[in-house]
Amino acid sequence: MDALRRLKSAVRELSMAAPCPEPKIQTAEKRLGQRLPDVLRAVYKITNGFCGPTGAQFLWPIGRQRQSLVGLNLFFRQDLFPPMVRNWVLFGDEGGGAMWAIDPKKPDQVIRWDAEWGDDFEIAGQDPFEAWARKQAAYDEAEQRLDKR
Repeated sequence: MDALRRLKSAVRELSMAAPCPEPKIQTAEKRLGQRLPDVLRAVYKITNGFCGPTGAQFLWPIGRQRQSLVGLNLFFRQDLFPPMVRNWVLFGDEGGGAMWAIDPKKPDQVIRWDAEWGDDFEIAGQDPFEAWARKQAAYDEAEQRLDKR
């Protein structure tokens, strides 16, 4: 299944930005000093960011501003944060503090991490699509509970 189809099946209500051009992806990689994982490159070629069902920035736009893939990764690479985080590529958040990341050494798993957790983290899925689908399902379940009240 191609990336666009996987994205649309993972998150129902997509508000997607325009695709990110390859030169902008390469510029981001130069600023970060590392190549983006292939799965993220594929998603950025579809959209330069999108919000999930509650307006959370599930995929941060590539850019120089603070609330972007480049800006936030550079911020979290400061000595204030655990060394492991400095090697990851953080790419989005679920709106409640926790963020998603991929460790380039383990590209087949998505990490869920909150700065308040320090060195602790969870595995959110095998790829961003799975992590996004799980979060969409959690929001759907919460909505159904509210509807039953």
